[in-house]
Amino acid sequence: MKTVPFSDLLSEICQLIGLDRTTLNEKSFNAIRDFTSRRIGTIWDREEWPDVNRFIRTFPGNPIQNVEFVNLPSITTESGVDIVTQSNEDLWVQTDANEQQLQVFLDTNFPRVYTADFSGDAYRLGTIAESEVQFQNPFYYTFDGEKKSMADIKTMSDYEFQTDEVGDYIYSVFIALPYGSVVDFPTIYEGANGKLTTTITFEKNPKRIVQLPTNSVQGLSAWQVDPRTTTRAVPLDFMVEDLFNSRVDEMTYLRFLQNGEKYIQYRLSAPRLNGTQYLDGLGYYYGSQVYYDPSQESSDFNPVDITKATRGDFWNCIQDDTYFAPSYPSDFWSQASIPYRFKDYLVNGVSSDFLKSEGRADEGAMFDQLAEIAVQQQIDVLIRQQGQNQKLNMAYTY
Repeated sequence: MKTVPFSDLLSEICQLIGLDRTTLNEKSFNAIRDFTSRRIGTIWDREEWPDVNRFIRTFPGNPIQNVEFVNLPSITTESGVDIVTQSNEDLWVQTDANEQQLQVFLDTNFPRVYTADFSGDAYRLGTIAESEVQFQNPFYYTFDGEKKSMADIKTMSDYEFQTDEVGDYIYSVFIALPYGSVVDFPTIYEGANGKLTTTITFEKNPKRIVQLPTNSVQGLSAWQVDPRTTTRAVPLDFMVEDLFNSRVDEMTYLRFLQNGEKYIQYRLSAPRLNGTQYLDGLGYYYGSQVYYDPSQESSDFNPVDITKATRGDFWNCIQDDTYFAPSYPSDFWSQASIPYRFKDYLVNGVSSDFLKSEGRADEGAMFDQLAEIAVQQQIDVLIRQQGQNQKLNMAYTY
């Protein structure tokens, strides 16, 4: 996404409202910052701007955190001493089924699967362990040289629960695999559509939840195939839920009726501008925000070194106790990016708001009209000049 630095907006706004940037004080800077933040929130949701919309390929269900085999009982002497081989390896008791339990740990930072959420019969009769399971985006195991998918396994042999403030929730499940199996469990799959984890769903539990990325605020649409590659993508119904999750803040969850692969279009969160000038020597904490120009190596409102480039922006601290100034790139700060497409709208809109706050309503109204013209111009660029029309849905032609 092409972005515009806040320093460019600041320079043009000062020219339009009659302020001298070289003598700009903190009070006027804060007013321009707040008006800009407000206007960004307004334009962000107004249209389906490609700059702020994203696609993700994902699977509903509880993400799997890790897996490990449960050790079989070892053979011991009458006195309880383990019997080992010459290479000092334990001898295990062979089970009748010649199986070994694989313990599958669920992600406890995801909305938890509570035992009370299962259907009445399963919960009341204590048959939760008999509920069929389904692995989506499955990992694989190898037995006798043959590679097999976990998607072929439909049952669990048992489960383990823990208790929180809500009730008992499933912490892990046990899957029986042939003894001698080797599990290939990557924590994360890297694919063309981003990072994917393996998820698990339960037949007798209605939760088929998808968690959108942390930088998302709205789920817009969902399909069973990628709508960017075909005109036969069928839209899927979903419900946006504000699920209680005290372990993770500001998450958006979508509930689906069916399992299976999902392609979801979502909108990024609009940046919030509330930072002040960066002060060298202070330790900043996660969530704080500052204004800083890495090119100038300064937080001044006006460029101090004419031999260097100018790109002043707001930066969000992403690590506690940070004493490093923002830079490109940075492990301690993330830039509050403003799409370049919004530049003219923000310059005119913020100028209007500032002039109205100064009692110059007539001048402000003129800039309001210019801001609206800027929006219409960008819509014309998208539709007429770039031809950015969405694909027609040919799934239902009757």
